[in-house]
Amino acid sequence: MDKLTNGPNFGLKVFIAGGMSGLIAKTCSSPLARLTILLQTGGIKGAANDTIGLTRHILGKEGVMGLFRGNGADLLRQIPYSAMQYLVYENLKARMIESGIDNTESMVFTRLFCGGVAGAASIAATYPLDLVRARLCIQTGENDKYRGILHAMRTVMKEEGGIRALYRGCGTAVAERFPNMAINYAAYDLIRNSMASHGLVGLQWSVVNGALTGAICTTCTYPLDVVMRNLQTNMKYAGPVHAAKDVYQTYGIQGFYRGLGPQLAKAIPYSTAAWFSYDAFKRILDFEVR
Repeated sequence: MDKLTNGPNFGLKVFIAGGMSGLIAKTCSSPLARLTILLQTGGIKGAANDTIGLTRHILGKEGVMGLFRGNGADLLRQIPYSAMQYLVYENLKARMIESGIDNTESMVFTRLFCGGVAGAASIAATYPLDLVRARLCIQTGENDKYRGILHAMRTVMKEEGGIRALYRGCGTAVAERFPNMAINYAAYDLIRNSMASHGLVGLQWSVVNGALTGAICTTCTYPLDVVMRNLQTNMKYAGPVHAAKDVYQTYGIQGFYRGLGPQLAKAIPYSTAAWFSYDAFKRILDFEVR
């Protein structure tokens, strides 16, 4: 692995930088992540079905920590998820560069492909924790069904068909994550290269690049995220097509963009924090990638 890039222990350094990037970014965006999931899946009974109304309801019923409900499960998933994602992307890209596949003409394709594979691999490996996090997020503090991460996993497996139940909606998640991460990594690399060609280098430009990247990839793939969240949290759906039809029949085309506002408000700072943190840890750990 080290031969593919510059410096010793490259794989370990990427893994650490990627994991810390995910930890910092996810913690910063956790409250808006819960609001987004609630908006995607119907909100809370008795609360206004908008961002401000939901926030007031959660603060009134659960306090500030209610905004971070499900964050423990998310962090357990996010650290290995993010670490694996960066590791797969950087090494797959390095292999393609060294093999001569990556060149000026195919540069965009290379980054799209590597980003998509990295996203799909990482989501498949950590999906059960994502499903549990979604279940914990939609609980409102009144008659909670799940007492924690392990209890939620055991309950889901017991009541919904064994270990396969923990992967309910995984196919849709991978289908959403492949283009999302393909666009995410490709956009970041291409924007970074364009900025560098104009002399715009440094961590301050990672902030700008991360924000643009987050807005682009989130808007493009948000409808698939809505379908995935509904599959995760509602047993009435037989599959993604059934869920998509129900969303359309209930809310119309705009139903696929319910919660996009808070999702963008979450995704933009998340992407900014993630890429800034990753670039900062590259400097701290003294490594670079091509």
